[in-house]
Amino acid sequence: MSAMLPYDAEKFVNREEEINLIINSIQNMRNGQDHVARTVIFQGERGSGKSWLSFHLKRRILPALTDVTTLLVGLFPRPEDQQPQPGELFISDHQHDPETFIQQITHWVSEQVSAAITANVSLRELTGWLAREVEKQSNSAHVLVLIIDSVFEADWNLLKALEDYLLAPLAALPNVLIVMTGRGRLYSWESPYLRVDVNRHPLDTFTLEQIRQQLQRQAPGKEELAGDILELASGYPGANMLLAQFNDQSGGMNQVVNELLSVIPDHKLEHVRPYLEALCILDGFRDEEIPAMVAAYQNDPALEKQTSTNEARIIRSMLLETHLVRWEEGRYRIDQPICLLLRSLLFEQKKEIWRRLQCRAYQLYLTWAEKFARGRDYFMERAMLHAHMLSAAGYDPAECLNESADVSQHADRSRVSLGV
Repeated sequence: MSAMLPYDAEKFVNREEEINLIINSIQNMRNGQDHVARTVIFQGERGSGKSWLSFHLKRRILPALTDVTTLLVGLFPRPEDQQPQPGELFISDHQHDPETFIQQITHWVSEQVSAAITANVSLRELTGWLAREVEKQSNSAHVLVLIIDSVFEADWNLLKALEDYLLAPLAALPNVLIVMTGRGRLYSWESPYLRVDVNRHPLDTFTLEQIRQQLQRQAPGKEELAGDILELASGYPGANMLLAQFNDQSGGMNQVVNELLSVIPDHKLEHVRPYLEALCILDGFRDEEIPAMVAAYQNDPALEKQTSTNEARIIRSMLLETHLVRWEEGRYRIDQPICLLLRSLLFEQKKEIWRRLQCRAYQLYLTWAEKFARGRDYFMERAMLHAHMLSAAGYDPAECLNESADVSQHADRSRVSLGV
């Protein structure tokens, strides 16, 4: 059973801005205002509260509005302890190929909006009837809100079928609001209503006071931990709650990290986690940093030169497939709560690996600052960041420069395994 707390309306905190955004969007649609984005995307990292927000909108907020039908479709396996309610459908309850599942979703949505359906029609015909029925309801100022949770981490073949047969036809209608949540890379929709005319809204982390409020409702008696939790996880609500649960237990930090990484299948996690650990101390990375950091992690300088550009790209692609790494501001970034907690875990439990990684990053960026004049300021800033981390931990950054990054004649070859 997952350690993530199942949704409970009485324990929900914050997100007033997001809730008001949806309510205002519905009101603006009813008023016929021009240029209303009828697709809203809430983006957030693992543990940022996307699913809780989806449940809260569906179960508590939108039922209080008149002439609103709200449906929730979850594209990620439903937690065992989170039972579905009327108007909710989860992919974990219907494990089929993408087109079969889309047919089930489309049939289900048609039933929810009381569309007249003739048996044995094609999926394309069913989509047409559904769209016409929903469009008829626009005359009564009725609004259909379709919430799709965990979109971008879903199978992209499924998303293509979902767009073709459900989302694109409905998104074009004036009385349909589509709300999506997701993490990782955005899917490249073809419909302009899903790609261009969109309100993208990142979910903010919690402040210290909001963490206290969260703990009061979700972990009573742990409010005094709010400051420590904020320092460890920067205010991500899922990580906040996990840290509160495991704070007094041996190995608690590792349990929190394991829970956050539980979205990666077990057969992949053992292989992927070392790469996440090797890169987590960087403030973002490109393919060029991967060989140096993997070699430092394994304590084998020879591995750095032996890692080809193609192998580095394979590692990067492997990380992107987890949807815990994304491209942002010119470099790849690991989801912040995972990145921060992995750093802390390395510092506490694998101190020498932490030191080697910091040293190699310091060496690497200093070298690049000397080599690339146009990027000198950027690379010096990165180098000084790692120098500061080393100094704060009691290490002398100058000693890193005495550690050769050249190929060692005595490297332990048994550790050299990229597995790509």
